[in-house]
Amino acid sequence: MRIEDMEAQDFEAFLYYVYTDTLPEMKGDAAAMLPDLVAAANRYKMERLRLLCEDKLCEFVNVRTVVAMLEFAGEHHCHGLKEACLQFLQDPGNLREIVKVNGLEHLSESCPSVFKDLVAKLASDAIDSISL
Repeated sequence: MRIEDMEAQDFEAFLYYVYTDTLPEMKGDAAAMLPDLVAAANRYKMERLRLLCEDKLCEFVNVRTVVAMLEFAGEHHCHGLKEACLQFLQDPGNLREIVKVNGLEHLSESCPSVFKDLVAKLASDAIDSISL
């Protein structure tokens, strides 16, 4: 059987999940396959696999990855990942770093709805801190 829309290592991880109901151990760059597994989980309607991958992706949210992760979360309906990214950006230091590299500008152009959610979250937090 030929599977043309998955790399061999992604398919191996997919099969591992099918047989064990768990993700394989993520060593080194293995976490790079997580977005492909999310796409496969969405394609084959495997909600638990998507959630496991999403939880694992949350561990990799940092200043270098947060904008790409937000874009990915928006495109693949990963609500938990989106929330983790928004939470990360609530830290003023993290937000400052993202602004320095024009990450928010890029996000506003590539995923306007996600950018809108971010602005709403930051505004809500600002209002909450003022009213305390």
